[in-house]
Amino acid sequence: MESTTPPVEQSAQDRLYDDYCRLRKEILDHRSIAVQMLDKTLLTVDTGAFVISFTFLFQLTGKGAVHHIAFIILGWAAMALAIFFNITAQFLVSKVYDWRQRQNDLIYKQDSGRIEPEEVRDLARLNKRCLSCGRAAVALSNLQFFLTGAAIALLVVFVSVNMVLFAQAKV
Repeated sequence: MESTTPPVEQSAQDRLYDDYCRLRKEILDHRSIAVQMLDKTLLTVDTGAFVISFTFLFQLTGKGAVHHIAFIILGWAAMALAIFFNITAQFLVSKVYDWRQRQNDLIYKQDSGRIEPEEVRDLARLNKRCLSCGRAAVALSNLQFFLTGAAIALLVVFVSVNMVLFAQAKV
């Protein structure tokens, strides 16, 4: 006769630790995905537009004078700012995830009754840091999207104006 043992029920402490580990893994996974997506997408767009504009400019300089150079300079400046904002936002996001991970550690200690008084204060500070850096990262990302759009628009205007002027010069 086979003996069957009833399933062992997890203690509250074990469930708390399992929840802590699950949340910690989710934070790390989301951090990695967020940084990778932001990096790949936005830097590809910015650097691609930058390279294409350089190529077009070098092709035009062989055909004659380039007109309205301010458009391409402003476009490049907007792209440079967009790339800077992108890198800064990525840094802030990584800091938020680091702080969120520390915050999760402290919440686990608090729930398990092993938190020190100074760590309670750290928990409140970490929450404020996460919120303010998160807001700053979102604001920088929004600025970066705007600047990328403005840069592409300026480059399109530059290319269009010069193409029309070169076509008129041939006639």
